[in-house]
Amino acid sequence: MNRALALVAALAGASILGSQAFGQTITITIDPPPSVIPIEPEPPLVDASSVEAAVAKAQLRSRLLEERLDRAMERFFAKLFARGLWQPLQFGGEASVPFYPLQISFVPGVSFPFGYGDVGLAAGSIGTISRDIHGAAMAGVFNLNRDVSGATMAGVFNISQGVDGAALAGVFNIAGSKSSALMSAGVFNISGAEFSGAQLAGVFNIGEDVLGAQLAGVFNIADDYEGPIQGSGLFNIATRVRGFQAAPLFNIAERVTGLQLGLVNVADHIDGVQLGLINIAKNGVGGIGELFETNSGYRWAYWQNGTPQFYTVFMGGLPESRDPAGFVFTTGAGSRAYFGRPYLDLEVAASWDLGAAATSLDGNLSALSPGDAPGFWSACVSAASLVDTRPWPTLRLSLGVPIIWRIHAVGGLRVDLDVQGWDALPESMKTGFVSRDIRMPGFTLDSYAKWFLGFRI
Repeated sequence: MNRALALVAALAGASILGSQAFGQTITITIDPPPSVIPIEPEPPLVDASSVEAAVAKAQLRSRLLEERLDRAMERFFAKLFARGLWQPLQFGGEASVPFYPLQISFVPGVSFPFGYGDVGLAAGSIGTISRDIHGAAMAGVFNLNRDVSGATMAGVFNISQGVDGAALAGVFNIAGSKSSALMSAGVFNISGAEFSGAQLAGVFNIGEDVLGAQLAGVFNIADDYEGPIQGSGLFNIATRVRGFQAAPLFNIAERVTGLQLGLVNVADHIDGVQLGLINIAKNGVGGIGELFETNSGYRWAYWQNGTPQFYTVFMGGLPESRDPAGFVFTTGAGSRAYFGRPYLDLEVAASWDLGAAATSLDGNLSALSPGDAPGFWSACVSAASLVDTRPWPTLRLSLGVPIIWRIHAVGGLRVDLDVQGWDALPESMKTGFVSRDIRMPGFTLDSYAKWFLGFRI
């Protein structure tokens, strides 16, 4: 097209020049060219910016897909290996899990139907691992659950967060938090806060807050115990007790509202009774003292321990001559009544004349020589006589008055009772105010009353 226009322009110029040369006028008319429709170029098949955007979007989708796949695999393996082992012990989270009416476990972590969730009835040859049990869990070795509503039974142990029903195991049960159940194990039970029911164990029970019964072959330990009985074969220990503590050896508690029964009972504060050979309470009866009997000349050292309702007393006395052959031992129980600051003690006891038997035993042992069979036999007879010494009943009534600091003045009356035909009361004790032939149902006795004065701290 450009070439055509150039050709037309050249012809026009040549005509003008020719007309000027020959004196003629030449008119050239050029029609306007037809309208030219511009042709726009077609867009490229691929835009660079679009390609970059598509590539970025594809990469983002790929990353998202990889992350989702990773999370799915993590969840899968967590359920298969990790959750099945530690989640019942962790007690955390409220993730949505399926419910299986029946689940049978062949080995821990492999079950039918396969998965971790809530179960109605779980049975395992070795162990069951599930979240919550709504029914029963039974296994040859162990059960690991979060909360149990029903029963969990295993040959070795059960571990759960809480149990509402029963936990029975051959060795031990552990419940982490609030439970209301019967826990029975061959060796021990351990419960966390707010346990109500009964703990029965062959060796020991340990609980934080126990409302119910604790019975064990060896010992029980509880922080706060309230119930009918905390009983064991050796000892019980608790911070607070509202109920009954019983053990052959000893009971220890900080605060007791109720009864302690054992050889030794110890409490910081008691609102109740301690029944034992040795009873110690900071707010109870306690102290040592010395007494002098004006009629017999005996001097007594004594120890009282327990509560005002019931306390025990131990006394040892020697005659004025301090002859060991006259040693008398007295032990018994008493009760105290307060009248303001003054108080009145009434005690019932048994007394033994141990001096003669102990002196005989000491003499036989001193004379014993190697190979002396007759001497050895005499020593054995003396020892047997010491054990076989007959006691006699004793009554003691005393009045105590605090004087200064912890010093109390005491005085009263001791009465030794001689049962006719029993031949237990020694001649050294047959002094004082005598009352003979006092008839009682089935026997007759003589009484010997003696005044005493002394102090207690």
